[in-house]
Amino acid sequence: MRVLHGVARGLLGFSVFCFLVAVLVVSLGTAAAFVIALAATLTVQVAWRAVTARLASPADLPEEALRHVRADRVRHRRCAGSP
Repeated sequence: MRVLHGVARGLLGFSVFCFLVAVLVVSLGTAAAFVIALAATLTVQVAWRAVTARLASPADLPEEALRHVRADRVRHRRCAGSP
């Protein structure tokens, strides 16, 4: 599921970037179009992450999903060497 979220986020950013470059390159030139498209892509990425993080808050998850999240965190701590 994490991979699907990452792919969706990446494709969204890529499509915003390509669209803006295609629209702006003729009127503003290559460098300005790329700078604006990059800034817009980063903004979309941050906004997407904020929205999905808010939607996936632990308060919204059922108890079974919370157990899996907790188990993943414990497993991650063990692998990272944390006590």
